[in-house]
Amino acid sequence: MANPSFKLEGIVTTVLTPFTPELKVDYGSLQREIQAAVDAGSSGFLVPCLASEIAHLTYDERRELVRATAEVAKGKAAIIASINAPTGKERLTLLEDFLKNGADGANVMLDYTTNDQYLRDIREIDDTRPPFLILQDVDGAGDGLKDELLLACFDQFESVVGVKVEVKNNNPKYTRLLAATEGRLNISSGKGNEQLIELLDRGVQVVMPSGLFEIFNGIYSRYASGNRDGAKRLFYAALPIIAYTRQDGTINRAFHKRYLQETGIFRTALTRETAYYDAVNEAYTRELIDLARSIAENLDQY
Repeated sequence: MANPSFKLEGIVTTVLTPFTPELKVDYGSLQREIQAAVDAGSSGFLVPCLASEIAHLTYDERRELVRATAEVAKGKAAIIASINAPTGKERLTLLEDFLKNGADGANVMLDYTTNDQYLRDIREIDDTRPPFLILQDVDGAGDGLKDELLLACFDQFESVVGVKVEVKNNNPKYTRLLAATEGRLNISSGKGNEQLIELLDRGVQVVMPSGLFEIFNGIYSRYASGNRDGAKRLFYAALPIIAYTRQDGTINRAFHKRYLQETGIFRTALTRETAYYDAVNEAYTRELIDLARSIAENLDQY
């Protein structure tokens, strides 16, 4: 049975990796990013992850992202490390290394072949007694891992406390899993932030966006305090920005890096990935950054 003491709610920020003009990781900018998110009320950080350009980071850089995040946020917000490796040995090495460098727990993505194989792989990790595990359920074309398998992991392994759902049609799955566990399974939304109010209405406990720290935390805090109308007004005001950034991962990272540079948190908006971002993107981004800044500066109106 999952650890009953685990509690995580609110905005868990997916960490963007800032780079110097020489395309080295800019840890000073990174720590300003983490501090700004903490100050805005983020309850946790997912690092390293897709938003971090994880495929373009070395092993040492991934470990240092965790360490630098923990240096700022340890004890103030949950630090969730992403574990994704092809073998059990590599997964355990990653987990041990990230925990030593300040992670509080892990978000684990495993390849699936059979239920028995998946349960064996989770058991291997659970046997090391990690503080907590969140299972990554990803399927852009279908419904992802079967509910029965996710519920079996939750029932059998003490470390498994939640699921980060990123499937074709998230919302029914959120409702089914929460109903099956009477709300005890921690559900993270990794996709669908453009339906944020609906996610919260369905009982999703954790939302994992990039950037816009004041806005996302402002929406969540209003909703959590019972001010759904205020949360809705703030969400609707920001929806053009959210919809634009959610259309594609590279656009999401490019926009938020430009916003963080504009607000003095990042030194550059550079990326290691190859991204299509033309003059039209740049012009529209300028408009949306102006909108985001205006909203953030006038939160008391919502």
